[in-house]
Amino acid sequence: MTATEKDASPPAQNGCVDKLAGFFFRGLEKAFARIGLFVGTRPWVLMLASLVVLIGCLGGMTQFVNETRGDKLWVPGGTEAQMDKDIVEEDYVSFAHFEEFIISSDPVGLDMLIPEVFDLMFEIQQKIEAFQVENPLADDEGERSNLTYKSDSDAAKSMCFLRGGVCLQANIIEAFDKDPDNWATRELILERINSGNVTGGTGEDLELLSVLGGVEYDGDDIISAKAIATNYFIVKNEVNSRSEGRFDEQSEAWEDEFLNILEKEAITAKENGFSLDRFATRSFSDEFGASIDGDLIKLNFAILLLLIYSIVMLSRWSEGCVGSRISLAIGGFISIGMAIACGLGLGSGLGLFYSPLMGVYPFLLIGIGVDDIFVLVSAYDRTPSSLPMAQRLSSALSISGSSITVTSLTDFFAFVIGSNTSLPALRNFSLFAALGILFTLLFQVTFFAGWLAYDEKFRRANNRGDVICCFTTPKTSCCGADDNILPRLMGAFGKMLAIPFVKIGVLLLFAAVAAVGLLGVTQIEVDADVDDFIPPGSYLGDWNNLRQDLYTTVGSDVGLYMQDVDFPSAEIQGQMSDLYTDFKASPFVVESTTLSWYEEFKQSEGGEVIPSDEFYPKLKLWLAQPPSLGGGLNFKSDIVLEDDKIKTCRFTGNHVRTQKSRILVRHMNAMRKLVREAPAPLGPSSFAYGSVYVEYEQYKAIGREAITNLGLALLMVLLIVVILLVNPLASIITFVCVALVVVELVGFMYFWGATIDNVIVIFLVISLGLSVDYAVHIAHAFLASTGTANERMIKALVQLGPAVFHGAMSTFMAVLVLSLSESYIFETFFRSLFLCVILGLAHGIILLPVALSILAPKSQSSGLHEKPHQPEAELTATKMQQDPQ
Repeated sequence: MTATEKDASPPAQNGCVDKLAGFFFRGLEKAFARIGLFVGTRPWVLMLASLVVLIGCLGGMTQFVNETRGDKLWVPGGTEAQMDKDIVEEDYVSFAHFEEFIISSDPVGLDMLIPEVFDLMFEIQQKIEAFQVENPLADDEGERSNLTYKSDSDAAKSMCFLRGGVCLQANIIEAFDKDPDNWATRELILERINSGNVTGGTGEDLELLSVLGGVEYDGDDIISAKAIATNYFIVKNEVNSRSEGRFDEQSEAWEDEFLNILEKEAITAKENGFSLDRFATRSFSDEFGASIDGDLIKLNFAILLLLIYSIVMLSRWSEGCVGSRISLAIGGFISIGMAIACGLGLGSGLGLFYSPLMGVYPFLLIGIGVDDIFVLVSAYDRTPSSLPMAQRLSSALSISGSSITVTSLTDFFAFVIGSNTSLPALRNFSLFAALGILFTLLFQVTFFAGWLAYDEKFRRANNRGDVICCFTTPKTSCCGADDNILPRLMGAFGKMLAIPFVKIGVLLLFAAVAAVGLLGVTQIEVDADVDDFIPPGSYLGDWNNLRQDLYTTVGSDVGLYMQDVDFPSAEIQGQMSDLYTDFKASPFVVESTTLSWYEEFKQSEGGEVIPSDEFYPKLKLWLAQPPSLGGGLNFKSDIVLEDDKIKTCRFTGNHVRTQKSRILVRHMNAMRKLVREAPAPLGPSSFAYGSVYVEYEQYKAIGREAITNLGLALLMVLLIVVILLVNPLASIITFVCVALVVVELVGFMYFWGATIDNVIVIFLVISLGLSVDYAVHIAHAFLASTGTANERMIKALVQLGPAVFHGAMSTFMAVLVLSLSESYIFETFFRSLFLCVILGLAHGIILLPVALSILAPKSQSSGLHEKPHQPEAELTATKMQQDPQ
């Protein structure tokens, strides 16, 4: 036997690993061969069984839950902020809805401290506080027929949030007693603003920097402001629905009319040279929903493109209308749709909730499913047409079934590991995806394989046309079409890769790409910004941009909460004074926004420590009096009394404004440290909490979650690839290629201007799943082929290269449609999938084949696919092969 003949012969399975690999592959191929034979002879049985599974899974939709609460989606369970939030919401009046309009010049830059602007503000405020809207809950017992800002009658329900019996506003007009004569001239306006006695309707000092934007000073005096804001606070009436999440019909109805009025007023203001920007609590969901709805149209168009591409590339145009496969492609998409529905139904039945992230769930399964369709149909087309259909399907499934099983199980376990996250939305999405991937595999080898059998047996075998199959037509080539162009190109490409200096060039090129990717990884920041989700060009975006540009001082709220101590004692009173002093002095807090009920109470009693036996009687009287009479009625919401004693109380303020999430986390940690370092007994019984701290906990978790999820997912990919490919060397080579794709994807995202946030983490996991498919198919085909290393490389590219290429290109075409999206989620989806397709395909059909041909892991062919039933595409490859060694 010559050396060449020895290289070309199947390797001996001598080692334990080799024997196990051979046994595993033979068993897997034989199992799928039997399934293919059964489907080919009785397709209706497994198709009907698939429909039964679908109906059973859809029963889980009775437990469907749509979760929209941010703290339930993105905040790790059991965090300090979550526990503090539960305490605060139990004892204090729920935080109100925030509404705002801002007046500035058009374009921005002129001084707004002029009578004309105050007249406009006053006119708009009167309209806002006077309108009534129908109460959506009017039919409920005890509800009034209409909603209005503040009502003195039984006809309408007041929506304003009360503080000390007065509607809470941040409204500079109130500082002028709502009297136009008090702002008749610019001089009067500046005099009142700089008087040092600017109070709001509640009697509290008005924080000017929260309503005036772009302020300019002359010494300590304000001389101009480029914008003026008016803030309203509306009571929450939220309820939770199992199917719709959290909603507030009354507040949303009032806010809808609030926004409508401001939209009309903005037109009039623009005609007079002013700009009127608006915001309501519902604005985020409205604008995000509108943006996502528009993107769903693009997503549907992308799916249509995938279907058209699949039809064109699956069809055998050399056979004319008989070779058309429109109905087959539709059957494939139906099987994917069944998998999507089953995953959603079973997941809901198991207690998983639906979230906004699930918008990309169908796209993920379609990308994986279309790849599997190409692999299966490509394997079928490579079988000799002279064989009976059932045997052809048996042979095709023995090849493709094991390949898509390896990729599907790898994806499945990668997402299962991805579910090991503290972020609830990501955990639920990963589990939904894992279930969907299993159903995609199941329905591909049952329902779709049965559809393929019917299409071949009852249509193509009888020369019937596609879709309208009632007429027969000859198998005449359409426009001289050649169905084997891509396999031949793959063979020629493999032959080129077999040249030694080409291999060296490939290795150097991908080493350079990896180096650039690693550089980006070292530079990318962990930073989550909710502003990224605001659609550009929307009224919400305009309001947010103005806020960022002109209101740069006052940030989010923060409170220091105290409980379970003897408040009247001199020791605690002293500790409260010291804590408030440290609070005001913190560089993370705007001093002028801080408020202490205790300091105000103490000042009302002469500034001295209040005797413990007089503390509660005097406090009760003080809280009953309005600020105008020296009382503390406006602080009533900051003190919770139980049995006429303080159960819990708080000091309030605002953080210094910043946009960086890591700095926001630093602010939160600083407030917690300030409280923890307070002396006992006050310190251990107190905590710091702000209404957005639950979001800050999310920011804290992002970096850790990114590393943990990707690290565990990659580890699981390695383990599963080793188990399913059985060959350790081939498994390591495949894993390195997949890992390089992930590293390079992160690095190139940095050069594309991205930062690591929750959305990026999710799409990295998705991209990992898709890149596994590109690599594992080629590795599996290489191991299943015989011959020299270069011959096996060429065979692998000829056999599964076209299917991998079509799967990647179909995804790529759909991704290009998403590039038109204006929403952050789909824009990020486009970027990550664009890079995933380019990098994944390049590593899968260039770097991986070269690496396999160099390191040459042993063949694990079972011999099932050798001559005389050698696939036609492999025969094509054999004719083209020339060993360059």
